[in-house]
Amino acid sequence: MTPRTLKLARVAMRFTQRELGRAIGVDANSIWRMEHGQQKITERTALQVRMLRNLQQGFQKKEGA
Repeated sequence: MTPRTLKLARVAMRFTQRELGRAIGVDANSIWRMEHGQQKITERTALQVRMLRNLQQGFQKKEGA
């Protein structure tokens, strides 16, 4: 996951940096640093973001059905 794709995922989920941080257990400042390439995006963080995005998409599909 790149800094750009992290930010795109967060924006698509309509999360603030603070909300995403809370959801995956990291500080909002860390989200900012990752989105700006100042902190490495770990495999764990990338996986958590992808899983959260997939869950959200699944709920949206059920609501629309």
